[in-house]
Amino acid sequence: MHPEDLVHTDADGISHTPGWPLDALRHLLVERSVTAIGHETVDADPGMWTTAAAPDTVSSPESARRRYACAAYVLDHDRYQAVLLTNLHTLPPTGAHIVVGVGKARHGTALPTRVLALLP
Repeated sequence: MHPEDLVHTDADGISHTPGWPLDALRHLLVERSVTAIGHETVDADPGMWTTAAAPDTVSSPESARRRYACAAYVLDHDRYQAVLLTNLHTLPPTGAHIVVGVGKARHGTALPTRVLALLP
């Protein structure tokens, strides 16, 4: 797999990958108190948010927080996300226990994990 295979951009460079609605994250993190979220895509934020022109022309931390609002929301709640998960469609809607094993984070900006689902 090549890095460009992960972004799914159109001719204008806009990504059309799905993302989490903020109200769904709010429900999971605040009301359900989940430890982490996981998804198949490379980011929690919808691709159009992260690749379209910024709402302002200034590159700033505030602009980045708007573009990555979902990821910022997860991190602001001291939770983490597991990304690029596969075979999620094979899991039951409820009842599975998820185990996240972490590797060494040497010289990386992300942390490779091995994620297992234990079924009832």
